[in-house]
Amino acid sequence: MSIARRSGELVLLPVLDPGAAAPFYELLGFVVTSEDHEEVVLEKPGMQLVLERVDELEKDNGRPRIEVNVDIDILDRVWRTDGRDDPTLPGPTLAPEGVFEYRARDPSGNRVRITAPLPEPDR
Repeated sequence: MSIARRSGELVLLPVLDPGAAAPFYELLGFVVTSEDHEEVVLEKPGMQLVLERVDELEKDNGRPRIEVNVDIDILDRVWRTDGRDDPTLPGPTLAPEGVFEYRARDPSGNRVRITAPLPEPDR
């Protein structure tokens, strides 16, 4: 893995299979910059994400392991995909800080808080 970083935040995320988890994060706007059997490194403006292989995930106690800010259309796409798999899931909600949020799970089962700013009003 390269030591040079262009991103603002570095997040190390345990996953069961980095290659299987990467497409989920690509859907959230990340781009794979390097990969091998043990880890996949992805980047998007302001964040570098390293998916690290583990044999077993620790319990998350209901809290998201990572928060990713995306455009509203990406949040909607993730929710609709999840909704097709389980129609009982609640959709995005308006969070107290004035963003839409949706809590998803990546292929390893990590909870991911996906947030999107409110759309700009039409003028």
